[in-house]
Order: sequence, then C-alpha cells, then structure tokens
Amino acid sequence: MVESASHSALRVLDDRVLSVRQGMKKSVHHFFKQINPELLPFNNGRNLITPAELLFGFVQKDTRSSSDKGRALAGRVNVSFGILNPEQSTPYYQEKVVLKSLLSPKPPCPILYFKEPNEGKECITKRTLDSTKHVPQGRKMYLHAHQDNGKQPWKTLDSEKNKSLKTAIRPLKPKRIFYFHLDFYNLSRWELGLLFYALRPTNEFRHKLGMGKAIGLGTVRIDPIGLFLIDRKERYSSDDVFNSSRYHQVFVEDAIPEKLYPQEHATSHVEQNAPKWQELRDEFVKTMLSDVKNALELLGDPSKVPAKVMVPTIKIEKPEDENFKWLEENYGRQQLQPLNEKSLVIPTLKIVKFPHED
Repeated sequence: MVESASHSALRVLDDRVLSVRQGMKKSVHHFFKQINPELLPFNNGRNLITPAELLFGFVQKDTRSSSDKGRALAGRVNVSFGILNPEQSTPYYQEKVVLKSLLSPKPPCPILYFKEPNEGKECITKRTLDSTKHVPQGRKMYLHAHQDNGKQPWKTLDSEKNKSLKTAIRPLKPKRIFYFHLDFYNLSRWELGLLFYALRPTNEFRHKLGMGKAIGLGTVRIDPIGLFLIDRKERYSSDDVFNSSRYHQVFVEDAIPEKLYPQEHATSHVEQNAPKWQELRDEFVKTMLSDVKNALELLGDPSKVPAKVMVPTIKIEKPEDENFKWLEENYGRQQLQPLNEKSLVIPTLKIVKFPHED
C-alpha cells in the first residue's frame, strides 16, 4: 500500500524471463524499466531512493561483483505481531475446511497483466505482446469476495480432485480483533500521513491478509486508535527522568487495552495534543496521483466488487474444472480494462466459451 500510494519502487519484483513474440524474450524488469527505471528493486542503475524504501529500508547485492558488497538502508518503521484481544470468547477458529486450489495466472498472461500506454482496448496476446507498444497494468491487488459467492467461497467442492494442490485449514471466525502497533522514528509529517493512508485510506477500505486471499479469505479492517509521539530532544534535556510521561503528544480515538498496552492506556487520559491521524492522512492524499488514488480505493472497497471473484473458467456450473482453459479460449477476444481516475467500477471478464477455430 505504501509503495502504491507513493508511486515507489517495487521492492519485491521477480525478474523472470517472459516468452513473447517469436524470437523475442524480455524480462519483467525490462517492461517496468520502460516506464521508469526507478520502479525496479534497488540496483546499480538507480539514482533515487523512493518513499517506501526510505520507510522500510532495502538490501541490494552488487551483481557486478563476485564479492558480498552491496547497499543497504535500515528502515524507520517496525510493525509488531498482532495480538488477539484477550477478552474475546473462544474458540477463535471455524471448523477445518479444504480450500480450493490456490492458483494464479502465469506471466506474461497479457489478457490480465498488460495494456496499451494510451489505455486502449486492444486485445493483447503472447504473439502480439511487444515491449515497445505495451506496458504492465500496474501493481497486483487481491479483490474481496463478492457477497453472492456464498458463506464459504474458499471451500472446495471436491476435496479429492487435484488433492496435491489443496490445503486444509481452520479459518479464524469473523470479527476476531487483533491489536498491533507500529514503532517509527524521524518521520516527516508527509511520511506519517502516507503511513496512515496505507493503514486506512477510506472508511470503506478493507485490506487482504494471510492465506487464501485470492479465494475469499483474509478481509480485514484496520482502525488506527492512537498516536503517541516522543520529543527526543525534550526527553533528554529538560524532562524529569522519574516523573515525566514517556509521550509528549497524544491522540487517542478509541479505548487502548490496558492488558496489552498499560503505558499507553495510562497516557491516553492526558491532554489530546497530537495531530489527528485523519488530518495527517488527508494532507498526504492531496499529493497523490489521481489515477492511483481512485484505483486503490475502488479495489479495497468490498461493496464495489460487481461479480464473483474466481479463477477464470468456461464452466460456471463447475468452477473448479479446467482452470484457466478460459484463457486459451479468450485470447484475442477479451482484455481486462485498466483503472484510472474516471473509473467508477472494477472491470470484469465474462465467462464465455467460444467455438474452437483453427
């Protein structure tokens, strides 16, 4: 989210080779480099450090040398483990269930992963994919399950078929609450706003976490409930070592659990003199690219998912049969349309089986 919102480099991007037009092979990095070399994971050819790298750091090995020399930057944000609310009732988990196969279209899959720079509607195939004419759609995000998917859209209809590709799990029950915190230091006001935007872009936004994101699991809401700031200069120059509060500025929006955060709970009753996290977030939003903002907020809103989220198939009555045969049938016939600042809905693909043509 931080990378996307701030148009930062993709810190993790596998540089696999893509077989495209006959006699031409290009790597994933080549396609992104065509847009902007600074989008690639940190490397010898980069000239800038992007905002997400400044927040979370990076490690880069010098590929031109056989030694272990490289570059590294320590991050300024640390994220804690999530701790389950101790006051919630047990059991925390649902019954064991066998998941559908966790599949993903393999690149280049130009129907889904590429577009024309001018956002035209041309259908792109492996044969027509060209690094001088086409660019990546963007960054990959998981959609939330559509309400018509049923109560368990992740559950397989046949646990014996393709058994080696399936996993049995016990999902968490809905509405389980976890608490976690972020420790940060030396962030500018803009960086702090970026961080809050990544946590809660809009009231409707939901994140996807954990296993099974592509088949309906992992929808979570993140609620920032407190901001506690330390003035290091004041702390080590004028504060009373034994009687001063740890925090110099505090903003609390909801109850801080005393069992998990006793010091913050005690501090939360003092004067609210820190900026509200919504104010910081909204200041950052004014600096965002409009295309990026609209795309992120559409994709993160479960109410904006207009159709079932599923692996492409040509058999609606048997959605787990012949996975991705849809792609073979639809090359040159359908193309996933890109999102931009004017998009009102998430684009969909139709479940269609065309007659075989030589």
